[in-house]
Amino acid sequence: MILSPVCYISLLVVSIIGTTDGCDIIIRVKSLTHTPFYAQITAPNGKISEKKLLSKAERLIFQEKADKCGVGSFQIKTFAEGSTHKKEETVKVTLNGVGVVNYEVGDDLIPKQIFRQGVECDGQCAPLGVNVRRM
Repeated sequence: MILSPVCYISLLVVSIIGTTDGCDIIIRVKSLTHTPFYAQITAPNGKISEKKLLSKAERLIFQEKADKCGVGSFQIKTFAEGSTHKKEETVKVTLNGVGVVNYEVGDDLIPKQIFRQGVECDGQCAPLGVNVRRM
């Protein structure tokens, strides 16, 4: 039996996709507020980004390359220290795949996912490939 080149290519693609087990995810957190705050991202494997002070329109960018993904939650934390109180917000999502996820943070300091591409998401997630703007 002779297989056509299309069958060989199809088998090759299926075998490559079937053996791909890792992930490469870029998470971006952008400030929309005039109030400075700190942002930090923690990956499921314990890798932690810098704790970065963000002013309006500034970003924190974190990249996670791992052999296994989707085995735990990513945490996106924001911190604001005022003279009378400390405000902290945390969002947890499970991410898997190769792609990018964008978050925006407003005056409430709650990170909201507004865009994701190429990444499976479980939790509070934006639709795949759709840019969701804050109101």
